[in-house]
Amino acid sequence: MTFTYTTHFKFRAKQRKISLKLAREIYSQASTKLFDNLRNHHIAIAKLKVRGKRRKLMLAYDKINDMIEFITVHIIREKEIKNKIISGRWKYEN
Repeated sequence: MTFTYTTHFKFRAKQRKISLKLAREIYSQASTKLFDNLRNHHIAIAKLKVRGKRRKLMLAYDKINDMIEFITVHIIREKEIKNKIISGRWKYEN
C-alpha cells in the first residue's frame, strides 16, 4: 500500500506537530473507522502518544486503488466524535 499526502495535509501536520510516521500509525492502528458523509472522506481514529500525552487523533483520507491519500489530521475529543455520529455526518464503516 502506498501513502501520499496532500499539500493541505502536509501544512496541517507541520502546523499541529504531527509527523508523517505518526499519521501512518493512526491509519494502521485505528480503533475506529468511519465515513464522512459531508466531505466524502474516510476517517480513522486512534489513541496514540503525541506531544507527551495519549490523545485521540483523527485522520481523514481517501482510498484511490492501492493508494491512500491523507487529507488532514488533528487531535479530536470524544464528544466531537459522538456529535458527528449522532448528527449523521459520520457513519461507521462495515
